[in-house]
Amino acid sequence: MKHTVTLRNGVQVPALGLGTWFLGENKAARAREMESLRTGISAGMTLIDTAEMYGNGKAESLIKEVISDKNGMIFFWYLKFCQTMRGNTDWNRR
Repeated sequence: MKHTVTLRNGVQVPALGLGTWFLGENKAARAREMESLRTGISAGMTLIDTAEMYGNGKAESLIKEVISDKNGMIFFWYLKFCQTMRGNTDWNRR
């Protein structure tokens, strides 16, 4: 399996990733979600996309638990922050 994709500007990015919206929010789904992460990692996934609003940190906690024993592996953990959660709703303000 090809693990990276080369963009037109020459930058290489991970070919396989997982978005984590709703991950960690349902206790009954925890084992299945952890297995999904492990399966993705076994298949070569190195990109994990998350944001502070995904389960109020529960997604990140679950990811940390899964990857904590992956010593020597490099992951790209893409984390986004939502300004509205900080009281800033003026998207044009710099």
